Amino acid sequence: MRNRWQSKYRHWSSTIRWKTGILGRHMQSSKHRAMVMFHSIVPHHDRELHLRNSTAKELRTIIRFLKKQGTIVPVTQWMDNPEPNQYAITFDDGLLNNLRYAAPVLAEMQVPASYYINTPWVIGDSTIWTEELAQRTKHYTGCISLGKHQYRKLVHNRWLNLSTGQSLMQDLLLMTKDDFLLSLEEIRQQIAQANIDEDYRNLKAEEIRILAQMPGVTIGSHGIDHCAMTMLGPEDLADTLRTSKSYLEQCTGQAVNELAYPFGLYNADVYQAASQAGYRYKIGVDKNESFGDVAHRFGFYNHTTLAQQLAELSTYQ
Repeated sequence: MRNRWQSKYRHWSSTIRWKTGILGRHMQSSKHRAMVMFHSIVPHHDRELHLRNSTAKELRTIIRFLKKQGTIVPVTQWMDNPEPNQYAITFDDGLLNNLRYAAPVLAEMQVPASYYINTPWVIGDSTIWTEELAQRTKHYTGCISLGKHQYRKLVHNRWLNLSTGQSLMQDLLLMTKDDFLLSLEEIRQQIAQANIDEDYRNLKAEEIRILAQMPGVTIGSHGIDHCAMTMLGPEDLADTLRTSKSYLEQCTGQAVNELAYPFGLYNADVYQAASQAGYRYKIGVDKNESFGDVAHRFGFYNHTTLAQQLAELSTYQ
């Protein structure tokens, strides 16, 4: 009960500060700037699937809010020529819903954006594993077993390791790629195949070309299959970076110079391999002082209200 009232208080407090312009004035006076990140843009929230979706209506509201506080610029300008009250918009994963619901909003509002696209079609898959797993587990109510570990379902389709308190996603990201693939197959054997909602499949080559031709759009890479690049050996890493870049350049007829690390995970080896593959602009999630030229981003999700997220953005640095 207490947590529910605390959540309501945070929502209404954030709403009042947003609607009265307090958030905006704070951002302008503090010379705030940020790069923001979205994943799925859909007509309606699906909190049973995962946290990574925002609605087209919310996207429109966020863009209006940012335009009032400053200028929305391409990622390259945001990184090369930093100015106060400057914002950049990015989308990760390259799902069909980005083309259907996000791109028309940005075109209408005349704002630029970078789309970081996974390219599973080059290896014969239509959907990245994170979306497949979410679709399979959306209506699954049993436990998931991996070796000696059991995972129980929480809200927003998150899964908790009952032994360690870690999440299933955290455990998977700590595995080598071979162990990860074995674990993913083990999960598939426990849970029946689910039909992937078309909005959550990855863009095909022709759809990437259409997106790339829209005004203000920049296409960047997000790897092939959304595996954490820190999981990959040197050869796999180099192949993933080169193959994704080449595929996207063939689709668009344009140079691909931007890379967003899946899950925001990278290290010195990944950074160096990305540079050698020809990526000039590297995008993460969390700030890392050891890699000052890797951009960090504020992510919009659906676990709190839009007002609360805008309040968090106003203090984000």
